[in-house]
Amino acid sequence: MSRAPAAGERLVLLGAEHRLFDHVTLVAAADGRTALAISPGALPEPRFWATKGNRQFPNEDACCALESGDATVLAVADAHFGRESSHVFITAIAAAPPACEASSFAELRRRLAALPPLENCQTASTLVVAVVDRVQGRVQALGFGDSRLCVLGPSGARSLLAPDHDFVRPGEREPLLDGREPQSFPVARGELVVAYSDGLCDAFGEGIGLAPDALAELAAAGGFDPRHFARAAAEAALAEPSPGAASGRDNLAIAVTRVGVHGRAWHGREPRAAGETDAVESHLRGQAEVERVRRHRCRPAQFETALSGRMPALVEARV
Repeated sequence: MSRAPAAGERLVLLGAEHRLFDHVTLVAAADGRTALAISPGALPEPRFWATKGNRQFPNEDACCALESGDATVLAVADAHFGRESSHVFITAIAAAPPACEASSFAELRRRLAALPPLENCQTASTLVVAVVDRVQGRVQALGFGDSRLCVLGPSGARSLLAPDHDFVRPGEREPLLDGREPQSFPVARGELVVAYSDGLCDAFGEGIGLAPDALAELAAAGGFDPRHFARAAAEAALAEPSPGAASGRDNLAIAVTRVGVHGRAWHGREPRAAGETDAVESHLRGQAEVERVRRHRCRPAQFETALSGRMPALVEARV
């Protein structure tokens, strides 16, 4: 029998520690209900480097997931012109995550705005923070910038936050304290709540990548298992971007949790312990799903390269 997540269990992935192109790092909570994935992307091209603060640290995304009582906190940040902003935000949230109440989000915004200013004054970041109340079946969420938040279930995908261009910096009041309130959304038992950076869906603002409907297909194919979804989505994004494609050409970070289900995917399969996976099975299963989704989602000009079969390396970590 799988155990419930320990109070205070936390997962954190910082891009500075995951810099190998065409590699995906995946971590999962002990019961498999929550997972993270991160990658610097596929093969970089010249414009990839245009927004990077340091070529030694090409991955400027970061994410975390924290289990505490009946709530799960997800956060994703995507920095530009330097990794510092996203890494400071995610580290601060992991150290003291918000609760479900709106007042807790207000306190979080004040804390982030009061952080010491960064020496790298150019760096700015997106930020999505979501608190999933598994008992009440609700998500409280706040977002800045163009990272995304969606819910995936048997009826498809629901996008929860509209992306914008209000990027944030630690220690700066605006737009962290611009008065926006967290939004509340209902979620159903067994659905996936997913926060992710635009490297998964819309890198460089070109609208090429995995749309929410494609993510819903990947989730359903894996029985709405968070670890399986995080792996399949990251592999799909990196599988074979064509020269003009955005997907796979940017950093990506994914944080996902399943609502109200303790350690079981919908099809009833008992999840493996964190980090346990058969490499050949994972490769073949992931390749089949990537090809099926891309056959339906890729633009015609990308069709041939999308099916060439190149798969990224996968590193699974035990928590």
